[in-house]
Amino acid sequence: MAAIDFIPDRLNVRPVVWRGFTVGELGVAALCSAGLGLVTAVFVAPFAGWIAFPMLVILMPLPVAWFSGEWLMRYKRNKPDNYLWQHVILLLARVTGSTEGSCRY
Repeated sequence: MAAIDFIPDRLNVRPVVWRGFTVGELGVAALCSAGLGLVTAVFVAPFAGWIAFPMLVILMPLPVAWFSGEWLMRYKRNKPDNYLWQHVILLLARVTGSTEGSCRY
């Protein structure tokens, strides 16, 4: 049986699901915006009541994903596939002061 001499570089890359997001990126954006909705609900709850909590936690990911998707498409254009995740790890390493995720020699 013959072996494959050439395998395309992007064969196993996760596909873009919606507006520039892959599945993992969309999940992270949804979790972060649900947390943002919870914080926003604390300030809206005195006026709207308890219903502000589930409403904002469920509805906040929609506009965040919609508007940040356009920015993400422009940000990731012509960059390597794992660029965003590497950038997040480097940012977390800088914030926490750890050298584990950074490229310092």
